[in-house]
Amino acid sequence: MPNTDDAALRPIFLHGLWRSGSTFVWSRFRAAMGAYSYFEQLYPGLARLTLARLQPEPWREAVAANRHPRLETPYFSEFAPFISRRGVRGFQRRFAFDRFVLEAGDEHAPLKAYLQGLVDYAVQMQRRPVLGCNRTWLRTGWIRAEFNSHDVHIERDPAAIWASYRRHSEGGTYNYFTNLHLIVERNATHPLLAPLAERLDLRTGLDRLRKAQKVYPPRVQAMTAEESYGLVYYMWSLALLSGLNHCDVIIDTGAPRLARRVERRVRELCGMELDFSGLRPLSPPDLTPLRRAEIEASVRDVMPWATLSETFDLHRIQTRLPQLSAAKSDMAGLLLERISPRRTREVDWLRVSDRRLA
Repeated sequence: MPNTDDAALRPIFLHGLWRSGSTFVWSRFRAAMGAYSYFEQLYPGLARLTLARLQPEPWREAVAANRHPRLETPYFSEFAPFISRRGVRGFQRRFAFDRFVLEAGDEHAPLKAYLQGLVDYAVQMQRRPVLGCNRTWLRTGWIRAEFNSHDVHIERDPAAIWASYRRHSEGGTYNYFTNLHLIVERNATHPLLAPLAERLDLRTGLDRLRKAQKVYPPRVQAMTAEESYGLVYYMWSLALLSGLNHCDVIIDTGAPRLARRVERRVRELCGMELDFSGLRPLSPPDLTPLRRAEIEASVRDVMPWATLSETFDLHRIQTRLPQLSAAKSDMAGLLLERISPRRTREVDWLRVSDRRLA
């Protein structure tokens, strides 16, 4: 096995929600000298990936449609050595959604072996392994424990994330909202996600035999703006707390003025020279402040605060707040105020109002 103890080859994992600016951040790591950067290593489509699909043409349209930065090579080019005929060696589709919450000490041998294979290949090539994924933000503690990794959390305002999901939905692409439903469906009994499972219209019984891509788009269409934003805000809250608790670096893509600080922090941490000069402000939509605050407060009222207080280190999270913009630090502070085992009043945030956000 390659020597992964070399500090210069220590793996880096990038974590963040979809549409948080994660592809831009990944592309900057990919461009860094000596990096070998895997894209979305838990993406379900890796099970059917072929070398033919790694040709440049099919990916140019995807780059434009998703407003991603210009890429010199297709997203999944780094997986080529792991493809024989069809599918990436060691990958299993269940990795994408099953056991979405993993903590240090949990056993998951198949996932560990798959990720270790990716890390080992890069190290064998004397390149720094960088793994960028939107499906690891509740697995960060486990990843750090298993891989002794450097970890980066990619942050964006939840209203901006929600607006991006809505824009794609209006264009006929419901993948992002469908993915959130699948995460909750596959992990409905986990204490961190049980409050959502009780309130979302999830597949049950024989309905589970129907494809999620057929079932969930109509259900998303039936959700009010308040309901869909509440779903995003709940997931964003978990991702932010996890990132502040476990990650070495926080990249707030909504605060490009902090880019130089992030570059310096990454250089000090792992010796990589990054260029975030292309980072642009990502403003949230013009939502009525009071309405947004009301929805967010109703979501906080149903979050499992006793479980959160046992899962995350409150003191460590508080020390990380200066790495956020002032506005984001205030939002995180509202979450920290609620982390306690005390009982909170029951509010059904998914039915908070039938009025729609502007």
